[in-house]
Amino acid sequence: MKMNRSFINLIILSFLILISSCAKNNQKSQSIEDESLYTISAENNSSKTTKYDSFINNLKFLKLETNTDCLIGEEIKNVKIEKDRIFILDNNTNLFVFDLNGNFLHKIGRRGDGPGEVQSISNFCLNKELEEIILFDIAKNTLLLFDYDGKFIRSTKFNERLDITNFEVINNKELLVEFLNTKYNDVPDSNRRYNYGIVNIEDNSIKSRFIPFLVKLNMPVLMNGLMETSDKQALMTTLFSNTLYKYDRKSDKMQKYLEITPKDDLKFISSSTFEQDQSQDYSEVMQYIYKNNYTHGINKILLTSKYIFLNVWTEQGKTTHIVFDMETHQSFEFNFDKKLIAELDEYILNIPPFKNNNTVIKVLQSEYLIANKTKYEPIKGLYDSINELNGEENPILIFYDLNHLLESSES
Repeated sequence: MKMNRSFINLIILSFLILISSCAKNNQKSQSIEDESLYTISAENNSSKTTKYDSFINNLKFLKLETNTDCLIGEEIKNVKIEKDRIFILDNNTNLFVFDLNGNFLHKIGRRGDGPGEVQSISNFCLNKELEEIILFDIAKNTLLLFDYDGKFIRSTKFNERLDITNFEVINNKELLVEFLNTKYNDVPDSNRRYNYGIVNIEDNSIKSRFIPFLVKLNMPVLMNGLMETSDKQALMTTLFSNTLYKYDRKSDKMQKYLEITPKDDLKFISSSTFEQDQSQDYSEVMQYIYKNNYTHGINKILLTSKYIFLNVWTEQGKTTHIVFDMETHQSFEFNFDKKLIAELDEYILNIPPFKNNNTVIKVLQSEYLIANKTKYEPIKGLYDSINELNGEENPILIFYDLNHLLESSES
């Protein structure tokens, strides 16, 4: 007896859907090792302080060219330096390229829906080996690849909705990505539990997901500085956590690396503090933290060739800088001396979100510099440059070597 053709087609379609469903749910949660876990205290007895002259003499600055083709927006989302170029992404979805003298070279990508065109860039990274720029267009759910001169290479669109906020190259095929903590997407709830993952950019697959969010939020909260990478490793944490995780590029393993014990009777958020199956309001979480003597955890990570620099919330509205030496496995608290705090603008002392190798990058808008120029008079050459501004120019970049700053600090 012959089967009805429609019935056969239905069986085939059902089988294909089942295979697809299995493939989507086969994204494994990568195991996390903790055999080399170091514990340091937020209340560290050892401390170092950087002196006024040491900090001032360590600063360098660069004035960026301003013209109608390269007007940078009010907010800078990312800055990277590679070889002889500076890449700057602003809040208007513009990726500008300057040379090391501040001269404008070109923009990456045009606004639009066509090949090589973008709608809303959430972030970018650099593949240094291939000399490629990788953008993520969050509106298109698409990665776009360009060469350093701005020539479009190709794009890859993900089938599953990915709210990627930050990402870095692991190898020429894979990216380490940070996902946004939000319910406003169509990602399966079991997959949305994880803060990070490894994405294959050749077949659009997600190799693995790891580090669950401690709190499931009902609104997106974007936190810069929770993931830092180098050529050998990547360090990351999740919102409200006291634990630092390390991903080793060579072994392709994730492990707990540092754990911070809080000051006094403060507590850190754990996975059992809030109901994991329910989304929480961020403002209510913050109220709960203050009311019940919790701390916010690690707020920012900076990674150099020798040190891990952490900004850690200790109590309501207060932070401390903890430095971990990766060679000696010793830690100390880092401070700016009173003269620096009193005489130099506090804004420049705040830990910036951008870093290139050992160099920290601070972006100062021209309007801000004009309004606070007297505080920058001690920085050689910068004060004269500020006097030449009229408030409509591009930002000035300020640099300092974090390794040198920490090495020159005094106990």
